[in-house]
Amino acid sequence: MALLTLPAPAAAGLWPFGKKKVERIKVVPPAAQPAAPAEQPVRPAPPASGRAACVDVRRVAAAQVFGDASVELTLQGGKRWRMYFAQACPALSFYDGFYYRRAEQGRLCAGRDAIIARSGGECAIASIVPIKALKRPRRQR
Repeated sequence: MALLTLPAPAAAGLWPFGKKKVERIKVVPPAAQPAAPAEQPVRPAPPASGRAACVDVRRVAAAQVFGDASVELTLQGGKRWRMYFAQACPALSFYDGFYYRRAEQGRLCAGRDAIIARSGGECAIASIVPIKALKRPRRQR
């Protein structure tokens, strides 16, 4: 019985996808969420404020999927950005990770780029907005 071995990617994190090379980002599993209500709410439109925003993908430290509507990126240094999709992207929450194509070197931009679910479906990025850190209450002495 012979085992089939696949060649390692040419560069760390790069995988062939058709004629282009794409990069994979591993997704952190989300925390346990309460059961969904019986009736599905109407999906809100992505925020208009981030329709021209871009993120430097070389600084992405982690990603967390939030249902089929968005992915939150944590950058090196702790800043967080949320990518909202133009339409529902259900395959993201099923698979562990996603790919993206680099249209502009090192940047992932709303209104131009898309991420690719591991099943092969593309999810257009509608907007990217910064997530403000919550202020912790001061401890009383």
